[in-house]
Amino acid sequence: MMSGSRTRGRRAVAWLLALALVSFAAPDAGAKTPKAPKAPKPEKKFTFADIGWYASKSVVLERLEEKGYRAIPGTRDMVVAQGRMFEHIAVARGMLDDSARVVRWEVTVLADSKGDRFQEMKPIYQQIVTECEGRHGSAWDVAEKYKFPYDKDDHREMDALKDGKAMIHAVWRGTRPEDRLTVEMDPDSNVRLTYTCPGWNAFQDRVRHRKARDL
Repeated sequence: MMSGSRTRGRRAVAWLLALALVSFAAPDAGAKTPKAPKAPKPEKKFTFADIGWYASKSVVLERLEEKGYRAIPGTRDMVVAQGRMFEHIAVARGMLDDSARVVRWEVTVLADSKGDRFQEMKPIYQQIVTECEGRHGSAWDVAEKYKFPYDKDDHREMDALKDGKAMIHAVWRGTRPEDRLTVEMDPDSNVRLTYTCPGWNAFQDRVRHRKARDL
């Protein structure tokens, strides 16, 4: 009798141990599986003609030529080239910092018309904005505003721009606030694209500091 009791006791202990091991190993139905960390989003920035920021003057000229732009005389701190964009003459100006690296672009798509340039260039502006939306998503800021005595669709938009009483633009911001692309209509009803990067702001700060030092 004693031997049978001991056997049954050992069996009971073994069963309890097995049950404890199963309970320990089984996942808690209420516990949440930790989520895998999200991959960092790619940095959003804007470049002209696929020319990387901080490229040297020689590299900029070479890349522009590859894109069909012809270099024209510039200055020590600016690269200038002429090409075509949306069937119009386009003049690209690459601003260089104090190390002769490109940190800003101003690209002007010129009107051909001798008449109402606004009527000619507003559709070009819209095409460029649509193209930028396809590449970069919705613009951060979009505006078409007029001041008295002008108004939208009054057929005097060209005069409004010339008098500084109209503002037509779309602006995209990158991952960093200094990364920007602005598409706008200028006072001559041309379409102007401006690309900036953090290096442009840093360069301007250095210029201001040098001027203040000379006071």
